[in-house]
Amino acid sequence: MENNNKVLLAFGIGALTGALIGVLFAPDKGTATREKIRSAGVKLSDNIKDKLTKGKNKLESTREELMDKLDAVDEKIRELV
Repeated sequence: MENNNKVLLAFGIGALTGALIGVLFAPDKGTATREKIRSAGVKLSDNIKDKLTKGKNKLESTREELMDKLDAVDEKIRELV
């Protein structure tokens, strides 16, 4: 799980760096360049928030499944005792 976080962070930093370099070397006015940088930052931020939300939902779903299985095991143990 920790490796996944590192990979996601590295990917995000790489994407942001690539976007910034591409925008900075493009022949545009300063105001247009700043707007492109802001837009790219917002898009990246939204993408990260979306991935975090999906990950959180998946984690909650897995937790609920495990709790249901644990309850079933607990019931079987109580029946045997």
